[in-house]
Amino acid sequence: MTARSHTKILNTPYSTATQTPSFETTCNQVESIFKAFVPQEERSSIYQVHPTPQICGAWIGVLPKLLQGPDSRDKKVLSLAIETLFAGITKKPCEQTIQTYAAAIDAVRMIENSEPLNPLLAAAIMCLTLAELMLPDSRSGFAMHVNGIARLFQANDSSRFTSGVLQGLFDGYRPLFMLQALQSRKETFIAMDEWIRIPFTNREVSSMQSLISEASSLPSILQQTDQILASDKPSLNEVLEPCKKYIELLSRIQTWETSLQFDLRNIQRLPQSNPTEVHPSLRIKFPNITLANVYTQLWSYRIICALELMDLVSRFPEMDLPLYLPGCSLSVRDVGELTENHAVKICCGIEYLVRDDMGLYGPASTLLPLQMAYRVFGMDRLRNATYITFIEGVVRHLVEKGLQCAPYLVYGK
Repeated sequence: MTARSHTKILNTPYSTATQTPSFETTCNQVESIFKAFVPQEERSSIYQVHPTPQICGAWIGVLPKLLQGPDSRDKKVLSLAIETLFAGITKKPCEQTIQTYAAAIDAVRMIENSEPLNPLLAAAIMCLTLAELMLPDSRSGFAMHVNGIARLFQANDSSRFTSGVLQGLFDGYRPLFMLQALQSRKETFIAMDEWIRIPFTNREVSSMQSLISEASSLPSILQQTDQILASDKPSLNEVLEPCKKYIELLSRIQTWETSLQFDLRNIQRLPQSNPTEVHPSLRIKFPNITLANVYTQLWSYRIICALELMDLVSRFPEMDLPLYLPGCSLSVRDVGELTENHAVKICCGIEYLVRDDMGLYGPASTLLPLQMAYRVFGMDRLRNATYITFIEGVVRHLVEKGLQCAPYLVYGK
């Protein structure tokens, strides 16, 4: 489906005459989504009551609970959204997926602006958001859903998300809020103190959620950078402000990583299997998907900070700014080397996340890391041709798995 046809779907009213699937059919579809999306190592714990879900895809565990309620308009909307995600995951014919998607969108529109936030609507929009990843050009639709649910969440008190179904949905949405904020370079409400603290009151915070909290200010710094560069003649002090914030964030993330008390050097390396792959002897075998996700996202955040710093310094060479991090002082050249180092580590760790037993959650988690690594290696395509070829191979693999959006999100086209 082309970008033009996808935009047409989003802007055209559709009839909701599409038959709502039966309760039994919807339950079977949820089970299929569960098996396709959730990593195998996490499946036994998703439906259990766990105060600290380790993966952000654990929100799928709330779907059976929501379907147990009495029949209602909202429940029918959720059923249509589940059918849409099911159609995408099972690779139904494009026309059939589009029809199901259109009916679900139409149903959501009917209640989105007239009802207060409820778990059924939030879960329905989550299903549609993930279904967007199965469409070729999903950027506009993905942004529409994520921004829409962000407004709905923010319109409610943060204390509503401390327990129950809304807590699980909030945990599942936070990585999407962060991803969309980074893509749009706009600040996000999850960086506000109350949204960092209150939803996690009286429970442990998973390492992935903790990392998002630490880095949640990054989109607002990107927004500030864009505003400064858009002005005619920014002063040196104006340029220094985001630079210092990037450095402070790099420092904070480094301190946070130390607090993990996990030595990446001790991670087992996979044996060499195919000499044509990128440094196969260095492929990282993480102990679990949580750490794999944490580190690849961590490296991505560092790359973003470093690239923005390099860009600002190149635009304003008169700026004399020492780049201090804990225990060392880095030159701009050092920062450039760090970006390549992190990009290489992403390539070495990404294969763990795209294994068949990682479901769709693992591959979907690679989109930002791949985008950042591709951006770094693209700065010198000739010298980094091997890595670029490797990333292009991973992207093709993601498309084969059903993530049709991968080329658009990773390559930015």
